[in-house]
Amino acid sequence: QDGLRAVNVYAVSAGSSVTMIDAGWSLAESRTQLEQSLKHLDAGLGDIDRFLITHVHRDHYTQAVAIRREFGTRVIVGIGERPSLAALNSGGYDDRAQAVQLRRYGASEVLAELIARGWGGRIDPSDWEQPTDWLADGQTLPIGERTLRAVHTPGHTRGSVVYLVDGKYL
Repeated sequence: QDGLRAVNVYAVSAGSSVTMIDAGWSLAESRTQLEQSLKHLDAGLGDIDRFLITHVHRDHYTQAVAIRREFGTRVIVGIGERPSLAALNSGGYDDRAQAVQLRRYGASEVLAELIARGWGGRIDPSDWEQPTDWLADGQTLPIGERTLRAVHTPGHTRGSVVYLVDGKYL
């Protein structure tokens, strides 16, 4: 695909509840890895209650969409990602605009390597859907006895979030 070798995906379990932080890319090998990893928690894909997504890049978001289509799992995204998802859903997102920015900011070598690996052009909107729920900055979510708090951290994407678990960054 594009040379990506790993994506960090976290499982937070509480009793029979499994909350995932990010989901991975909707690829067969990514799904298999997630299934195998969940077995260590005596869980499967159908046991995931929700995905809390840090940002809507395909390697963090699209597997959540695929699993939701199969199991009805909730997918929760920071509200700041709404414009990006609207563009992706409409087919209006194009990597070429990002390529212009990469050149402008001096990343021509990185861009050349990405293009050599097949990156660029229109994105297939069928991999993206609107989330089940939008998450506001500072919003808290319970996971068993623990509390997660979303913290808006724009930069990597305009709506990226990180999650504090009991006051510590995850």
